[in-house]
Amino acid sequence: MSIIVSKFGGSSIADANQFRQVRRILASRSVRRYIVLSAPGKRDPHDDKITDLLCSANALYASGQDGSAPLQEVRNRFTAIARELSLNVDIEALLANLESDMRHSADRAASRGEYLCARMFSAYADIPFVDATELIRFDENGRIQPDEIRRRVRAMADRLYCAVIPGFYGVLPNGEIKTFSRGGSDITGALVAAALEADVYENWTDVDGLMSIDPASCPDAVCHAAVSYRQMQLLARAGAQVLHPYCLEPVCEAGIPTMLRNTFAPEQPGTYISDHVRTYVPCVCIRRGFQAVEIADLGDEASSIVDGLPVQRYHSGDGREMIVLQSTKDIHGHPANIVSAFGLSSARRTEAMQCVDPIAVQHLDHVSEFVVSPEQSVKAMCILHELILSGTVKASRTHSGSCAPCHLPQ
Repeated sequence: MSIIVSKFGGSSIADANQFRQVRRILASRSVRRYIVLSAPGKRDPHDDKITDLLCSANALYASGQDGSAPLQEVRNRFTAIARELSLNVDIEALLANLESDMRHSADRAASRGEYLCARMFSAYADIPFVDATELIRFDENGRIQPDEIRRRVRAMADRLYCAVIPGFYGVLPNGEIKTFSRGGSDITGALVAAALEADVYENWTDVDGLMSIDPASCPDAVCHAAVSYRQMQLLARAGAQVLHPYCLEPVCEAGIPTMLRNTFAPEQPGTYISDHVRTYVPCVCIRRGFQAVEIADLGDEASSIVDGLPVQRYHSGDGREMIVLQSTKDIHGHPANIVSAFGLSSARRTEAMQCVDPIAVQHLDHVSEFVVSPEQSVKAMCILHELILSGTVKASRTHSGSCAPCHLPQ
């Protein structure tokens, strides 16, 4: 029997209207049987994510301060959803333990958004609720237990034809809740899909699929129809924030394809992710918050330490060797971001160097990494994006000799 496991992110389930939209999506295909939900996210750019509010309340209580203000916002959000959907739930009883949860532990506090969201959606869609603590198990060192998770998920499926499951958290052997890192509902969904040997793992978010570049940085972004798990792993390491990087392994190992879909445009085909895809697709992404340090400036002792470490080395245009380190108060170099371009041909590297004028660069098998100043990052991303999609940058030279591509931000 066909099974699709569908995970919906925070933007997909942010308010009552999105609850309705998710239910419509589920109703359109009956094989969408096991649903994993994030906590409600932002309703608009100025809004707060529920999990951020919960973490703020926990931090305030932990420091001896009053965390009631962010907690009241959480109550207001869930109460509004229940009221607008006319849910047959005792919302006051459901929210009664929130303050004690905030005071209990950081992980328990952070997990309550997913828990409450799944409880409410279960009531709205009339689908059984299964707590993640029944399924997602960690050992005493905080490592997931795949075999135990598989056993528990399959036992659940034997007794329940369908279920709503909160993402992001599980339980330790001592009964304490443990969360994944932020965005970890992706991992929950992948673990459930792998355990059930699902036909497809759907990951629903607020974009059409894997975009060639962040549309907020460049309006010419295009959506890729298919990509390999291998490239998705490389993109995650390069800063792409499409999927949690650790969610790829369970479904990849199980041979289950992932579909990235847009909750706000479910008619769009999305992006198919599978290792049956053999080609690399052109993409540009960014990692922020680094310092570029010349190895020659480190001194003999520090240089010898660096020589013994697996540190990636970059080269400036005039041949200086550099390393790039996460910014801290103890590191003094050039503030920098790393812009990665997948699909930049070797024939276009010289042109890219002239137009981007990076602090340093490194060319690997499938990606070129450009170290650029924070101020030049968006311009560099757009230049590289045009290069990898069109094969050339339509550029005009300014009197200073710099490269100024047409229609790109300066």
